[in-house]
Order: sequence, then structure tokens, then C-alpha cells
Amino acid sequence: MTTVAFTSDFHEAFEQQTSRLLRGRFLLFTGLFAGLSLVWLIFLTVFFVVAPMTADAASPPAGISTTTTVAMVQRALDVLCYGVVFAYAWRRSLPDTTLLRLSMFIIAADGLYSLILATSATGWSWAHCWSLMLPHVIASACLPWTFAQAVRPMLPVLGLNAVLAVGAALMAGASEAKWGLRMSAVGLTALVPVPGIVIAGLKHDSRVRDFKVQFLESRYGQFRRELTDARKIHESLFPRAEARGSVRFDYRYQPMRLIGGDYLYARFHEGEARTHAPAGDAPLTLLLIDVTGHGVAAALTVNRLYGEVERLFGENPDLRPGEVIRALNRYVYHTLANHALYVTGVCVRVDPRADRLEFASAGHPPGFLRGVDGTLDELPSTTFLLGAVRDDEFDPAPQTRPFVRGDTLILYTDGAMEAANAQGHQFGLKGLQRTIASVAGIGPGDWPAMLLTAVDRHRAGPPSDDTLVVEVSRLIVTAEGAGTRQANHQPAGAARV
Repeated sequence: MTTVAFTSDFHEAFEQQTSRLLRGRFLLFTGLFAGLSLVWLIFLTVFFVVAPMTADAASPPAGISTTTTVAMVQRALDVLCYGVVFAYAWRRSLPDTTLLRLSMFIIAADGLYSLILATSATGWSWAHCWSLMLPHVIASACLPWTFAQAVRPMLPVLGLNAVLAVGAALMAGASEAKWGLRMSAVGLTALVPVPGIVIAGLKHDSRVRDFKVQFLESRYGQFRRELTDARKIHESLFPRAEARGSVRFDYRYQPMRLIGGDYLYARFHEGEARTHAPAGDAPLTLLLIDVTGHGVAAALTVNRLYGEVERLFGENPDLRPGEVIRALNRYVYHTLANHALYVTGVCVRVDPRADRLEFASAGHPPGFLRGVDGTLDELPSTTFLLGAVRDDEFDPAPQTRPFVRGDTLILYTDGAMEAANAQGHQFGLKGLQRTIASVAGIGPGDWPAMLLTAVDRHRAGPPSDDTLVVEVSRLIVTAEGAGTRQANHQPAGAARV
């Protein structure tokens, strides 16, 4: 996922969350403020209007003070203003921009009419600052405003406050010293919206941080689920471990991440077995591929190679190893190399009727042929890695080796060699060679698990590359049930160690 796409997705999801919050918080704020204003208006009416009128006639009411009258008018306007806006937003599905404008408009209107009423009745004073600050602070605490959105509704209020303060100073005809003090007071009133702005800014920053964590957790979980599904598809491309006649192959696959860039293709040639060999003793072609890189990119490349390999053998089931490697080099050179994607691969054909194997290796780590007598023969790379050179410069140079009953061929990808211990020393080719040569009593099908266990013991920390270990054995005694038993061996099980 690119940074641009991620940023776009994040902002879109964040705006959706803001939209949901805005409507709920707007209704909460306006409804709550209208309700509180109504309660306060009732309180003022009861204690300053109704109560004096019902008092003892011997002590007639002294009248309602100007301050109380102004407070009652302000509360009545609050009930009207906030109540109307609440009802309007409740009955209609307003867009986010309209709700934002209404929220800023109602705070600006509250500040303006409160300031006009107070100064017209008692003149400008510092006490007015608290009546301007309180609604703004509550709005900033309730609504999902940004820093800028918290500033805007207070600009007209601060402007009118400054005009009224200057007018009051001019009308009072204050001395020069008092005039300077009054102007300083005007400057200090600019701090009235600061608490609300700070609250809105901190809330917004906190919400962005929390949403980033939630967004990343959600996307990571989604990505993990997608990778799990992709891994099932990837592993479905792998063959079943199987034995037919005297030829058996098995493998273990350990991807560095949930999905990797190694691939195994296997094909028994039943037609040749029926024509030239004893029943069930079919030749086997096996192709091991390792794509440079890891993860999704490598797995997508494997998927493309899988299609090409299926096409090659679908058109010509009897391709020899050299022909397979040459065809794949041509494909990789023309389709993948321009994306800096290269592939190593080794193709092996086991012919049980001739007790021989033929192989071609394109830059792949050396395989090992362990003889029935315990000898170890190294199968080197025979040509360049796939995609490095053009077809006319590419020579697969296949080789042959004897492969009799009791012999075992071991192939692997470079993750087995590159496993490093705590000191940074890799297991290496020597480590593999030493392990294969020194271990005795290993039965057919047990080599992949044993080698991966040895690699895991050497490695410190998680794998740094995909690891695939493949064994091809010539069975000394052909078991009738071997083919059936191995046919039930699932690829997903083969991937676990």
C-alpha cells in the first residue's frame, strides 16, 4: 500500500468518524445547553419574580435588579437560540458542513447578544469575559472541533468586545494612565477564547492519535486475514508429497512471513511408466523455484511462474530439465527482469528405469546426493540465475548422476544456508553438508524435518528468508501402501515443522 493511498484511506475513515461524532455531539451540546438555560431561567423567575410577589404584604418587593433582568433575558435567548437549532438539527439530516457552521454560528451569536445585553445594562466590565468564555469552553469540550474551528466563532465576539471596551473608555473620559490600563484590559480579553481553543486542540490531537492506532490495528488485522487467505491459495499450488513405485518425494516449507516466494512443482510421468517401466515405477520431474525478495511481491511472482510452468508441461509433458530451465529463463527475462525480479531454480528428472537423475540448476544453491553407502555428491549450479541474460546467451548445461535404490537427493532454498546465530555466523553450505553427511539412521521422508530442525537450532531469532527443503528418495523396498499413505499428506501440513 502506497503512502498516498494510506493517507487518503486514513483521512476518509477519520472524516467518517468525525461525521458520526459531530451530529451526536451537536445534538448533545445544543440540547443540554437549552435545557440548562431553561432550568436557570425557571430558577431566576421563581426566586426573583414569583417569590417576591407572593411575599408578605408588610414587606413589598423591592423590584427586580438590572443584573437579574439581563440574566433572565440572556437565559431566555439561550433557550430560544439553542432550542431552535436543536430542533432543526434533530428533524433534518444536515450535512457536516452545515452542522459545523451552525455550531460556530450559535457560539458567536451567544457571545454577541450576551455582550450587547450586558454592556447596555451595566457597561463594559471584566465580568463579561466569564459569560463569553463558558459557552465556548463547553462547546470545545463537546464538539469535535479542530484548533481553527475553535478560533473562528470567537473572532467577531472579540472584535465587538474590543469596540465596546474602547467606547466605554472614551465615554468615561479617563485619564491617560487609566486609558492605558483600559487598553491593556482590551488586549487581555483576547485571552478569553484560549481555554476553549486549547481544549479543542488537545482533544483533536488525542482523537487523531487514538484513531491512527485503531486504524492501523484494523488494517493490520485485515491484512493478516488477507495474507492468511493468500497463503492458503499459495500453498494449494504446492504438490502433495507422494511415493510411486521406488520414487518418493517429500518436503517442508517455512515462509519468512505468512506468505513467501518459494515454489515446488512435481510431476510423475505415468505414460512413460505404463510403456517402459514396471507398474507404478513412474519417472518424476521436480522443479524448485526461489524468487528474490519476500512476502507478497515474491508470492505474486510465484503465482505468475506457476501459470507458466503449468503451460509448459501442458503443452509438452515430457520436457527435459534443460528445456524447462531455458523456457523459464526466457519467460523471466522478458516479463520479470525489468522489474528487478530474478529467480533461481533447479529442475530434476528422476528416471527409475535407468537408475539415473538429470538436473539443470540456474544459480540455485547446490543440492546434495547422498548415496546408499553414505557418500555425498554435490550438485552444482549449471548456469546463470533465471532472467539474468538473453536466451541466446543462456546455456542450461544439464548434467546426469546415477540414482539407485537407497540414494537420497536433498534440495533446498537459500533460507536454509542464510540462517544466522547470535554471533551473525550463517549455517552455510558447510553446515548443511556436515549435517547431511554426519546423520545416520534417517528414513525416507524424514530429511526435510530433520534439516529444518537443525537450521532452527542454529538460528537466533525469526527466519530472515523463506526456507523450503525437498527430499527425493529411491526406496529400497517398494511398499504397496506408500503411495496411498503419502497421497493423504496435505500441502498445508508440509509447510509446518
